[in-house]
Amino acid sequence: MYTPAYFREEHLPVLHEAIRQTRLCSLVTLGGNGLEASHIPVLLDAEEAPNGTLYGHLSRANPQ
Repeated sequence: MYTPAYFREEHLPVLHEAIRQTRLCSLVTLGGNGLEASHIPVLLDAEEAPNGTLYGHLSRANPQ
């Protein structure tokens, strides 16, 4: 997705804080039935890997 420079945020601490406050992401996949999207709760481990690592949960009952 194109993001104009004046809307782009590249400072990792600012991005990490936004993730901590939101704690939710959207998983979007394309399958035989078209696009599917699920909201997934996430936790951020900012110290793991160079940019941090997200851990999430998708219910086994979720068809996606």
